[in-house]
Amino acid sequence: METSQKTEAAPSLALDTVRLARMGDRVIAVFLDGIILLPFFVLAGSCVAAWYGEYEDGSYSLQGGPALLAIACAFAIWILYHIIGEWEFSGTLGKHIMGIEVRSFNKRPITAFQVVVRNLFILIDAIGFYLLGFLVAIASKNSQRVGDKMAETIVTEKIVSKRGRAALLSVSFFVLGFLANFAFLYLAAR
Repeated sequence: METSQKTEAAPSLALDTVRLARMGDRVIAVFLDGIILLPFFVLAGSCVAAWYGEYEDGSYSLQGGPALLAIACAFAIWILYHIIGEWEFSGTLGKHIMGIEVRSFNKRPITAFQVVVRNLFILIDAIGFYLLGFLVAIASKNSQRVGDKMAETIVTEKIVSKRGRAALLSVSFFVLGFLANFAFLYLAAR
């Protein structure tokens, strides 16, 4: 009499239905997100400088506590941008331009809890300008960085890419950031 034992295997993807995002697309998405957020980082620094009286004639120099506060504000902007984008749209604007999205490991849409966990681990993944996250993802069977592993998420190619719309939205977001900076400069000069 032959008995069959059921062995539990580690979860794996059925790659016939979902294609993992290429690492190059993920890297480019990170750079695009940085460019999109650049005006908001500058605005955060400008606001902190104005708050501490270090803003003069359109320039500033921050040191010590004010510099740390500006960095903390920029980091908060980065995290909120990722959490909102991934929760509402399954990806940031950079990811949408590159035609990739974040999904649960079970190929379902990502949950709010997964988004928060994934993005809180950016603190670890971003070590060495994302070198640690990149190396972990390259070594992973499913191209998962530390945040992906902890949140049980994957980054996949989108079945239907809306790159043109995402590019237009990105340019609009970037322009909005510059307009906010110019408005700040105008108000600070008064």
